[in-house]
Amino acid sequence: MFVGDESGLGLACALRTVTRDVRYVFEATDPGELAAVLADLGFGETATVVPRSPDRSVVTQEAHDAAQASTRPFDLVVSGDAATVHAVRRNARQWPRRPTDTKARAYWAKGRTGLD
Repeated sequence: MFVGDESGLGLACALRTVTRDVRYVFEATDPGELAAVLADLGFGETATVVPRSPDRSVVTQEAHDAAQASTRPFDLVVSGDAATVHAVRRNARQWPRRPTDTKARAYWAKGRTGLD
């Protein structure tokens, strides 16, 4: 499973070259715009776009639901906003179906520079 925002789009595209068996959950300020871009890139039914929320509850709930719908063991890749990366990683520890492995990379944080 991949969880991220617009800044992780390149990583999501790279992940597709490794395997097509990935569920993508994106958060965006403008979900409709990102959904259109993902459709143009051929992500189709494998990607869900949710609105960015201050407490990250929308993206963590969507990621939780996708994890619970999984029928096989899965890894979690989470990237983008540092607050989202932290929230998803923390939340995933409490999912009934937890990821086998988690890879996380924060690319940005509001009000900060130099994360990458």
